[in-house]
Amino acid sequence: MTAAGRGAALAMGLMLAAGFATAKQPAPPLPPIGAAPVVLPAPPPTPVAPPRPLSADDVAAIVTAVRAASEFAAPPDLDTAAAAFASEDAGARGAAEEEIVKAAVTLAKEEHGRLADPQAVDANWALRGRYDAGEDFAAARAEGRIPSWAEALPRRSERYLALVAAERRYEAILIHGGWQALPTGVTLTHGAKGKDVVRLRARLASEGYGASDGDAVFDRGLGGEVAEFQVRHGLKPSGAVDAATLAALNVPAATRLWTLAANLERERWLPDQFPPDRIEANVGSAEVTLFEGDQTTLRMRSIVGEPSRPTPLFVSHVSSIEFNPAWHVPDDIAKAELWPKGRGYLASHGYEVIDGQLVQRAGPHSSLGRVKFEMPNPFSVYLHDTPGRALFAVDSRGRSHGCVRLERPNDLAVALLSDQGWDLQRVSDTIDKGDTHWVKPNSNMPVYILYRTADSPDDGPAIFRPDIYGWDGKLAAALIAAAR
Repeated sequence: MTAAGRGAALAMGLMLAAGFATAKQPAPPLPPIGAAPVVLPAPPPTPVAPPRPLSADDVAAIVTAVRAASEFAAPPDLDTAAAAFASEDAGARGAAEEEIVKAAVTLAKEEHGRLADPQAVDANWALRGRYDAGEDFAAARAEGRIPSWAEALPRRSERYLALVAAERRYEAILIHGGWQALPTGVTLTHGAKGKDVVRLRARLASEGYGASDGDAVFDRGLGGEVAEFQVRHGLKPSGAVDAATLAALNVPAATRLWTLAANLERERWLPDQFPPDRIEANVGSAEVTLFEGDQTTLRMRSIVGEPSRPTPLFVSHVSSIEFNPAWHVPDDIAKAELWPKGRGYLASHGYEVIDGQLVQRAGPHSSLGRVKFEMPNPFSVYLHDTPGRALFAVDSRGRSHGCVRLERPNDLAVALLSDQGWDLQRVSDTIDKGDTHWVKPNSNMPVYILYRTADSPDDGPAIFRPDIYGWDGKLAAALIAAAR
């Protein structure tokens, strides 16, 4: 059959299916060969039901939620709109409803993150998928559940609210002029005298460390304030101003404020309340913490991705624990780092080619160490042991290819398998056997891979950590763009 014939047959089939050819209504003749196919009229659009009217309970719930959100600037006319909603004037009521809906959608966007899709900015930011506050509100409205939807919006976690309070403190510091940078190259220690000591006192006091008044002598009290500053910035608390401390002191107040804003945005991508049992791997501080019953039961240092291979942010769970794992080397790492070292190096370090892929055999020198914690995720990232123990002693621990290396993997394995009869001795005995062995934990322990570069555990100055990936600045720029 020719193309034209097939087209004519298809047109006839469509007409028959649509009921244009019945026993009582003969089918029209076929169009001539080569004629344009018959185009059936489009069905009328499905009528769109008007939005479900807001009830007085809906309005009250929205107003309460807006008032309860500590970081959300409530519209000044919200109470007026709520009062007008009770009006018998249809126009006034409609305008009031529009204002109330706008406040609800704005609050939903605020509490879920101002970026609609974080991964559209950086593919590594996978803590939360795309979120449309308007669509979320419309669904709640259509299903008649606005009161429960609104009640769940305001964030109540202590950590989040503490960051909000810190952001306000640093906003106030910036409004009052921020702080003055200290002279380049200055070093100060106990017993130093002069104008630079006075400047140091003023700089520390502007952020909440001590008082600005005092003499021009670097005394014990000033040394204590410097040490506290160093602790809150991840520096060794020497109590003296060295190059690293000076660099941290001279970060502008505006930059610190944007760091807090970036951390608040990332917190909004997370649940307001975490599961009481969980693992948090904070890439920003290179630490891993196990929580059981919302209490810290195990904390350790970690090694995270280097800046060229950042550890991505995502949520997963421990699906299995592998003892004596082999390392199936990703092709890009094999090509760039291992093959150039030659076959002699590869052979001496336990590498072999299996089905075309470079694999390092399990053993004491394996790059994965002796324990690996599998976590389903699209990045092929997991928690694991490492034979390179010395790196845990350094302050800058962005040294991996993206996975998270653990300082105390055996302790974590025991914690996750204790209800299955495992202790440190059993873990050690299993490792000593040398063969690869998998164990599935009874519970799928949630794992949160996070990037926290700021914290506020008290009313004092905030805690800051280096932004090793430059993500704070990237996120701040995206927030500015989203606000336009």
